[in-house]
Amino acid sequence: MNAIDSRTQTASGSAPAAAGAAALRMLVLGYPRFARRQMDVFSRRGWRSSFIESRFILHALTRVPFCDAVYQIGMPVVPAAIFDACGRYGKPIIKHWVGTDVLRAGEPEVARQNDAGRIEHWADAPWLAEELGTVGISAKFVGLSPVAEVPEMPLGPAPLTVLTFDGGVPVKYVYTTTIDRVTGGSPPGTQLWLNPSSDVPAPNQLELGSLDGGTTWAAISPPLQPGAIGYFDSAHWWWIGSAAWSRSADGGSTWTPVRNLGVIAPLPATLQLLDDQHAWYGAAAGDRAVLETTSDGGVHWRMVLLPG
Repeated sequence: MNAIDSRTQTASGSAPAAAGAAALRMLVLGYPRFARRQMDVFSRRGWRSSFIESRFILHALTRVPFCDAVYQIGMPVVPAAIFDACGRYGKPIIKHWVGTDVLRAGEPEVARQNDAGRIEHWADAPWLAEELGTVGISAKFVGLSPVAEVPEMPLGPAPLTVLTFDGGVPVKYVYTTTIDRVTGGSPPGTQLWLNPSSDVPAPNQLELGSLDGGTTWAAISPPLQPGAIGYFDSAHWWWIGSAAWSRSADGGSTWTPVRNLGVIAPLPATLQLLDDQHAWYGAAAGDRAVLETTSDGGVHWRMVLLPG
């Protein structure tokens, strides 16, 4: 790992590669959202990187002989075929620990790979490095790329409010967004009677989404009750409510029937999908802050108590 350490001290810095040094070739594995962010950082350092999703691991095998290092962001175990190929070709592995993955750091396969001495462990936070140390894994703190290095995402406009009169009674129509709808706000086009106070859905309202940059549009219709929406690419969305779960494979145009799920209600806007198998969201169990996590595509969920 010294060859890599000599050219960088952090995964999140933006300094260029050392003058005269050949650009490193990084094979990137792990959680797509974090992986692509780190690839942007590598690119700014003058390195070349390619990301391959875990479901295409055989394709990744063909890249191992031609890379300088394998970098895996998230997931506690390096795929066995990749691990063995790196040993065969003498390629170093950097495993970057994030979030609740450290809860699986004591698994036998993690220990076996660590004992082989071919992995350098990084941790996204100092306390993660300390927790890894309790199971015999020596990790150094290397933060992920800061928010400032992520392309700016403009916030959506405030809801459109229109005041009209119906038979002399003032009525306020509030036209909201999908996010307002699933986080407990008024449904799109809610009709708010100022006197008397009652809510009546406004007619003929439609929400649209696009998967091709706005060339074509289709209606979207997430579940009606409050909950949280997350996604790991433009097409694949999850919605989770109180003990309920639904998924979409077409950007919200259609949803699976709501499935009964033994989880507590999420806090608004906390559902994070790392890939098609790993997700987490924040919630409150009484007065305790908790995380609900899954590592098998939502089949099973585990509650993790947070400090405090």
